[in-house]
Amino acid sequence: MSDGSLADRLNLRDKRNDPTEKALSNCSPWLHYGQIAAQRCALEAKRIKPRHSAAVDSFLEELIVRRELADNVSTHVFLRNFAI
Repeated sequence: MSDGSLADRLNLRDKRNDPTEKALSNCSPWLHYGQIAAQRCALEAKRIKPRHSAAVDSFLEELIVRRELADNVSTHVFLRNFAI
């Protein structure tokens, strides 16, 4: 992930729900298939935070908090469903 692409896309963060804009980070497939670590994305975002503070905060919330919530839910649902 290069600085230019992430910085440009985070600059358009308020337009991320508009399908005609290229405002998403497009990290999801790379994260899903293990081609890039979430930590690497977070470090890149942290590096450009002085220029895009609100957008980086939103990006990190989605990257870290929602990822952890999904992990916790899937773990607890799995344990609950297979408890003896």
